[in-house]
Amino acid sequence: MRYERAAHGGAMAAICALGAGAAFAQHAAAPVGIAQELGVLVSDYEYSESGMSLTAVKVGIDYSIAFTFREGWFVRGALRRAAGDADYRGSGSMRNVQDWYFENRWVVGRDLVFGRHTVSPHVGVGYRYLYNDLRGTTSTGAVGYRRESQYLTVPIGVSHGFSLPNRARVVTTIEYDRLIRGRQDTRLSDIEGYGRWTDVPDVVNHQHRGYGWRLSAAYRLDRWSISPYASLWRIKTSDTADIRVTTTLGTERWAVWEPANKTREIGLKAAYLF
Repeated sequence: MRYERAAHGGAMAAICALGAGAAFAQHAAAPVGIAQELGVLVSDYEYSESGMSLTAVKVGIDYSIAFTFREGWFVRGALRRAAGDADYRGSGSMRNVQDWYFENRWVVGRDLVFGRHTVSPHVGVGYRYLYNDLRGTTSTGAVGYRRESQYLTVPIGVSHGFSLPNRARVVTTIEYDRLIRGRQDTRLSDIEGYGRWTDVPDVVNHQHRGYGWRLSAAYRLDRWSISPYASLWRIKTSDTADIRVTTTLGTERWAVWEPANKTREIGLKAAYLF
């Protein structure tokens, strides 16, 4: 927690809208094919902002489903949850910090076939939720608290598939995720009872600017695939909330905000196709 007489926190609330199949009703009343994929993943993860960082090895599960319609149109959905205790460095250090995220993404697009190549542009809606629990004190006695981040995004991307001998296939994907709205919930009440803090309210901040990039390359053979991937997020500084804090010395007014931050994740996913 950093503050000048002002502390920073953060927040976001976003509800992910699912769907987009209506746009394809004119092409087909029902999908002509359904494909599913269940995978496990492991990644190297780092979140950072000015003066602090969280690093972790995350392990997770990933499920996706694709509905294919006539003329190459498709609707695809993906769910992912990954977790791993993180190491905090900033105002001192703390180990084994609970840290996890969940994603729910749906896109629509079309497969454009050119011989052995398939190009598939897509656009959709995504929801990303992150939870971090820094309650307690660091090695230098700084007091931590819980944070929840929620992002509503619009993913825009393209995949390129290339057929190989023996029914193998390589699919590369690049995607840009535009932040539509972010919400940061900072549980500053967690610091009550430490030091001179007696009554500290929780804070909600909103974020309006930011983006993410996703890259992946999947090698598929029969019912199995392996895919290295990377993601990068850049979220700008949030709006500012004014709060009143009660201490043993009296009342203070704080200006609270979520600073600009970035997240980097590089991992490997193995999946079963069915």
